[in-house]
Amino acid sequence: MTKPRSTNRLLAIAILMCMATANLWGYSFMERGIAYNASGLRAVVTSTSDISRNYYGLISARIPATVQHDGVTYTVTTINDRAFFNCPTLRSMTILPGVTRIGSQAFQGCTRLTSISIPQGIVEINDATFAGCTALDTVEMSATVTTIGSDAFTGCTSLKSLTLPLGMTDLGERAFKGCSSLRDLNLRSRIATISREAFADCRSLKTVIIPDNVTIIEDNAFGECTSLTTVTLGMKLNWLSHLAFDGCTSLATIEVDPSNTHFNTLDGMLTDITRTELVLFLPVNTPSDGHITLHNRLESIGEYAFAKNDRVKTVAIPSGLAEIKQRAFSGCVSLDTMSFPHSTRYYGDHVFEGCSQLHKVRFSNGVLTLGSDLFRGCDNMTELHLRERNPHDIFIADDAFDYIKSRCTLYVPVGQKERYESMDVFMGFKEIVEESVEIPGDINGDDITNGADLTYLYNYLLDGNDHGIDLRYFDVNGDGSVNGADITDLYNILLE
Repeated sequence: MTKPRSTNRLLAIAILMCMATANLWGYSFMERGIAYNASGLRAVVTSTSDISRNYYGLISARIPATVQHDGVTYTVTTINDRAFFNCPTLRSMTILPGVTRIGSQAFQGCTRLTSISIPQGIVEINDATFAGCTALDTVEMSATVTTIGSDAFTGCTSLKSLTLPLGMTDLGERAFKGCSSLRDLNLRSRIATISREAFADCRSLKTVIIPDNVTIIEDNAFGECTSLTTVTLGMKLNWLSHLAFDGCTSLATIEVDPSNTHFNTLDGMLTDITRTELVLFLPVNTPSDGHITLHNRLESIGEYAFAKNDRVKTVAIPSGLAEIKQRAFSGCVSLDTMSFPHSTRYYGDHVFEGCSQLHKVRFSNGVLTLGSDLFRGCDNMTELHLRERNPHDIFIADDAFDYIKSRCTLYVPVGQKERYESMDVFMGFKEIVEESVEIPGDINGDDITNGADLTYLYNYLLDGNDHGIDLRYFDVNGDGSVNGADITDLYNILLE
């Protein structure tokens, strides 16, 4: 007995509607709750609907290496981009070996997914694959993984432990940013670069050991890791961003592999290999009174070396230190006074930018370069002392003093006011005042005559090392030569 035509028509319509729905959402068929898009004998896992309803209600899923549909066996190798994007109910996911690609954002926003195991055969974890999986606390990666893309695990706030595969070579920007529960980090791998913000905001991380293969650590790689206390730098590291550990307010110790040929330590500070350039002063090591005394071996202060140190009030600069590089003290909001010796001749751009409490800076004579925007954001700056008798000898950026002139008094050597007033760069100061600048016996230019000056004079006579100080300051008695008589005169000055 044949079915009425009306029944056959309704059945045909229903089938067409189902086919249309599948095509509408971009999948060919569904098996065991998983949508697939077929091409030949291959099938890729894909999404089921728009973002708001994608796999809604799916709690547990298993991605097989093969799937059968209508008597045909398909090989499954790929989980498509955004396949499970924003699936709020998914808690468990098993991916079997045979799947070789997981697409970008494939599991992004799966806020109840608790664990994932990346099987053998998968080489790359793509951009943002697991971003925002806030319940994800366990990640196991097979040895075949060589690349983790940008933002791959960013915002996985429950992740507590991480071990990178030994053969891994590439780590993308922000890969684990915001993994705020991450405590145990094993970076053993073949990666050469720790990318920008790779582990930023990992606020539970306390210790980091940089593997020997790493040569570069980029901006904010560990920025705002506020519990980080100890870092060990590996043997091959040759470039460290000045912002690599920005905001690591608990960082107290940086150790350097003895075989490293680019970095060293000195009095708890990170320096270049020769220990003559300060690379990073750790804010937590600032004395309680805010007064820092630098080692007299230093010859330069590197870029951002003290940046954002909110504890330092003043720094005693050693005689012999020749250069202050750009932004060396930027953002030191408690810094109030600074005085520099004769040897310090070069000042880079933005050296004191954002030092909002800085009110007095004294440069000694011999300055050769004053960079751009030296005092931007120094809203309390009221005294600037320049001791150079011929300011035309100094290269001064046009905007070096732009942000302080209207409220700041400029002090210059006696008899030199007219010279300063003749230069455009000094126009607009609140006032230009002449002052006596010579302090008898002040060899190192720290505005006081004491035993340190006697040491400098004695050492110069002993080995000829002038520490970059103009020889006229060693000639205490002014007879045109430096000899034992100057020691006698300096000794008498100290006795007065």
